[in-house]
Amino acid sequence: MEPGVYRGLANDVYHRGPGISKSGLDLIRKSPAHYRAVVTAANDNERAPTAAQFIGTALHMIVLEPQLFAQTYTLALQRSDVPDAIEDREVLVAMVGKLNEGRLPKLPTSGSKAELVERILEFVGNCSREELEAKKGADLKAIIEEANTKRAGLLPTSGSRHDLAELLRANGVAVTLWSDVQAEWMQANGHRTILTREQFEQLRNMRDAIMAHPAASKLLSAPGESELSAYWMQPVPDPKTGDILGEQLCRVRPDFWRKDGIIIDLKTTDDASEEEFARSIAKWRYHVQDSFYRHGIDAALRQGGAFEDFAAPRAFVFIAVEKTACVVDGQAKGVAVYSLDEESRALGWQQWNEDLARYTKCQNSGEWPGYAINIRQIKLPAWQFQRAAQQAAASE
Repeated sequence: MEPGVYRGLANDVYHRGPGISKSGLDLIRKSPAHYRAVVTAANDNERAPTAAQFIGTALHMIVLEPQLFAQTYTLALQRSDVPDAIEDREVLVAMVGKLNEGRLPKLPTSGSKAELVERILEFVGNCSREELEAKKGADLKAIIEEANTKRAGLLPTSGSRHDLAELLRANGVAVTLWSDVQAEWMQANGHRTILTREQFEQLRNMRDAIMAHPAASKLLSAPGESELSAYWMQPVPDPKTGDILGEQLCRVRPDFWRKDGIIIDLKTTDDASEEEFARSIAKWRYHVQDSFYRHGIDAALRQGGAFEDFAAPRAFVFIAVEKTACVVDGQAKGVAVYSLDEESRALGWQQWNEDLARYTKCQNSGEWPGYAINIRQIKLPAWQFQRAAQQAAASE
């Protein structure tokens, strides 16, 4: 892949393609062995997303690419959408039984001569006993068969749901089977990802909350484009010596790149408050993403040439959206917008350069180590000691 910015690169093609990404560097930070295990797994590209990843991907599309969302996702067929469709076989049996109420059953032609006589006298008439008893058995059967031509007979109630449905239709009763509705719907929609009503409402509420948030909606309303892919060649210095270890093809895919140079990243979260989202930034290394994306897009533009009228990055903004976000009385609930301070971005720069150097060393050596192989002493995080001190002070 040559350096530059690309439009129309499918998401799966981008993720399977060449170049190290921020998510790859996250794995390197955990351990090179983790990275190696993921990229060499035979079924890596078929791994099912987690519930959080599923909602996050769908939210990106419904907010940033609504037309593609409509092509990719669909609301699951609801039973209430086709209330007259029949699912229970017993309902069909009852419908056949209703038809049978107005139909005369066929008379059996089996039995003794005496039984045939009694049957004709009861159901056919127009004959005396003496006349019938004087006839042969074959003549009696012929009388019954003639009578049966005027009797519709009872419709059978055996068979499958489809058999019963066809029987009813043949007798003038319109029948829609739920299984047929499902099969027809799947034929038309099976290529799309199916959302439950709960998932669809969650996504719609989250989208509406974003668009009701003054800063978030304004950021997304400016001219720009989503899901562009940027590639660049990055020289990799050793963090300790400064010696160049090699050069790596790197890649980024910003959620939304405004033409004025503001990069917007949409994040789903359980808690979008400032304190808790700061924890999310640290946990998921969003500060690394900020620095890596800004630098990468700028480098892609320099190495690959200007991309239409898109300006180089001048800001990186996070739109944090809670999974329960919604609009209450016209106000957005669960949405916040953040940008990182210079100190946090500087740490991000330092960390992704360290990760890239480690990645390059592993490539050069062919060794992808995991965690430490010896016994290590471990210490609680500093915040645990701070909390304990605060609790002790409060109890005095």
